[in-house]
Amino acid sequence: MLIFKLYHMESFIIRDATKKDVETLADYCLALLEYHYELDPDYKPNNKAREAYFSYLTKSIKSNDKKILIAEVENKVIGFALGEIQNKPPVLALGKYGFISDVYVVDSYRKKGISKQLISKLYLWFEKKRRIFTVLIYCS
Repeated sequence: MLIFKLYHMESFIIRDATKKDVETLADYCLALLEYHYELDPDYKPNNKAREAYFSYLTKSIKSNDKKILIAEVENKVIGFALGEIQNKPPVLALGKYGFISDVYVVDSYRKKGISKQLISKLYLWFEKKRRIFTVLIYCS
């Protein structure tokens, strides 16, 4: 667990997600999906999106090839990042690589370096725990 000071604000910590975080994470994933829908109508959520996120996040927390990090202030989840190990086709030299699929920070905590710290900690996980030095991330 890492502890950081926010600019003129309370401290925040970064920790691994647990099962108790899944409800909040599902809400944040749905918020990301709705944001993407505003940008592209192909991302319209269906009526089972939250349930699907809940299942996916629960499995991801248990996976050795996925890592969900939480940013927290005073026991309140204010953001998260999800990274996973993926494989290129076997004909390519790269093989395994890291992929950061989601990063989210609550509006009132944005522009304070929280997502940067979440991403940095995921990079360390890829590098030190998994020996992966190539990481992809797409932004919108």
